[in-house]
Amino acid sequence: MADHRPIIISCDGHATGRPQDYVPYVEPAHRGAYEESVRAHEARLAERAKAKKDKPSLFANEGSFGFEKETGDDLDGEWCSSVRTKVLESEGVVAEVLFPNGGIPFSGSTGSSAHELRGAGHRAYDRWQLDFAGDLPGRRAALALLTVHDLDATLAEIRWAREQGMKGVIIPTVPGAGLPPYQDRCYDPLWGECQDLEMPVHIHGGGGTPDYGDYGVVSMLLYATEVTFFAHRNLWVLIWAGVLDRFPRMKLVLTETRADWVPGALTFLDGIHSAPFFRHIQDTAKLKPSEYFERQCYIGAPFMGRHESAMRHEIGVDKLMWGTDYPHIEGTWPGTRKALARCFKGVPIDEARTILTDTPAKLYGFDIDALQPIADRVCPTTEELVGAI
Repeated sequence: MADHRPIIISCDGHATGRPQDYVPYVEPAHRGAYEESVRAHEARLAERAKAKKDKPSLFANEGSFGFEKETGDDLDGEWCSSVRTKVLESEGVVAEVLFPNGGIPFSGSTGSSAHELRGAGHRAYDRWQLDFAGDLPGRRAALALLTVHDLDATLAEIRWAREQGMKGVIIPTVPGAGLPPYQDRCYDPLWGECQDLEMPVHIHGGGGTPDYGDYGVVSMLLYATEVTFFAHRNLWVLIWAGVLDRFPRMKLVLTETRADWVPGALTFLDGIHSAPFFRHIQDTAKLKPSEYFERQCYIGAPFMGRHESAMRHEIGVDKLMWGTDYPHIEGTWPGTRKALARCFKGVPIDEARTILTDTPAKLYGFDIDALQPIADRVCPTTEELVGAI
């Protein structure tokens, strides 16, 4: 291994088709409604373009601090496979795990048919993503995006995803309006199916937040401050509800939720577990929360900070995974090689490999031997990654 470059696997990248890309993937019963929604979307874009042309001063501060100008057409890697491959190889990344990036068909549906349409939209996304991942076999891990309003349909989608070679599932941060919370035993068939089929359950930061109102930057800052909490919350929900106890082989992955919160949270949860006045919880959660975490949980930490890599032993070296978050502005792109060096400089190479290679390879089934020749071509050298050894 000393003669080979480290294999860099990103645990978090975002890929979403353009609205028209989903048309052939939407089930025939819903295709007409979807095509109508695409036309409405295109009309809104046209109105926006006209407004920007007619009243440019209204949009003078729009943008992302020059991000789009700096990155140019490379943003197209969100939906264009060849661009994505070019960008990530130039960034030193050889393989990745895919998450959506908004724009899921029917995601804004309301009314009596909303659940049905959203389910159809998620299934269309799953099929698009599977083909997108298939453009680069062995280097993109596809995850099935689930809704939980119809558990029979959800279980069927999990089985389909497993048969098609997808590597896990993504569940909503919260089940949805009018649905029981995840502590309800009605979801046991979901956990059991994921356990039996070895499909890790993913919760990605960004969902489950309240309505912050229309208060400009204050609303944005409140969202940015609190957004990861609602994903974190599912850790103790699934522990206290006994889910991780009843399904000891189910894997839980919390992605893009930061990593620095884990040691403090586990200490706090262990304290509750051992408190005399909560002793009865040990009938449901027989192990300490930190023991469930060690046995079953992982943290996907895109754009991992130096302070987080310094906490790797407190969190668990083999519990951590790193990611680019491509193509998001808060991620490491463009500049991933420098971000990797900042994060891992001075980290023992065996520990860096655990985070960057071994844990994601084991969890998602990446073939290290197949990836190594590509890594030797595109990934940073050991010295570039961690410094001289």
